[in-house]
Amino acid sequence: MPEWPEDAERRGIDHWFVLVEFDVAEQGAPRNLRVLESSPGAAFEDAALSAISGWRYCPVIRDGQPVARDNVRVRLRFEREA
Repeated sequence: MPEWPEDAERRGIDHWFVLVEFDVAEQGAPRNLRVLESSPGAAFEDAALSAISGWRYCPVIRDGQPVARDNVRVRLRFEREA
């Protein structure tokens, strides 16, 4: 689970979203991560990139072989628990 940034905690921010695009290697690891959008600012970009970089996907199989996949998009929504 991504950590809530200290700056957001101090400012009382209770929600955020980050749209990230990346490629998935043949082995299922995300690579070439890039933030496409972050709202209301950039405070959660590092947390989103850190979380996604640890994810693993089942690779796409074509003709019996794993293949890379480009331009996967994920929108992460961060919400402060009540």
